[in-house]
Amino acid sequence: VGLDVEVLLTPGADKVIASVISGDANIGFSGPEATIYNLENGNKDLIINFAALTRRDGQFVFGDYKYKNNFKIDNLKGKHILVGRKAGMPEMIFSYALKNNGIKRTDLNADTSIEFAALSGTYISGVGEFVNLFEPNASKLESEGYGCVLASLGEYVGDIPYTVFNTKL
Repeated sequence: VGLDVEVLLTPGADKVIASVISGDANIGFSGPEATIYNLENGNKDLIINFAALTRRDGQFVFGDYKYKNNFKIDNLKGKHILVGRKAGMPEMIFSYALKNNGIKRTDLNADTSIEFAALSGTYISGVGEFVNLFEPNASKLESEGYGCVLASLGEYVGDIPYTVFNTKL
């Protein structure tokens, strides 16, 4: 077909957008929030989302086995949950799932101070009563006996353009 594709891995939607703006990448793949933040920050290089790849959030609520057969999102009330970085898609979807179920952020401690890559290790160290994880991290921690997958955040929020392709306008 004649395409010469080079894949660059970047840690986070903000860095994906920076790569597209700088010209290091022609097309980015991230959460759609990054294009909004780029616009809100007054960047003259506008980024557009042009195609969605996923329609559901792939995060899972992970926690103690005692909740395995009777988990309800209300179990998060009053608890410390490791959520991921503030204002990223994982945190926004988590907030949306709470809202859809009548839970206020003030009803729990949603911890956004932990870097995405450190969520599993932080939870294993004993910080947080629940953690939001993607695969394969959730299955890995479950197979190692640290707890179990309790719920899918994607099921709580339904269809949403979770990851998109974007480029400079």
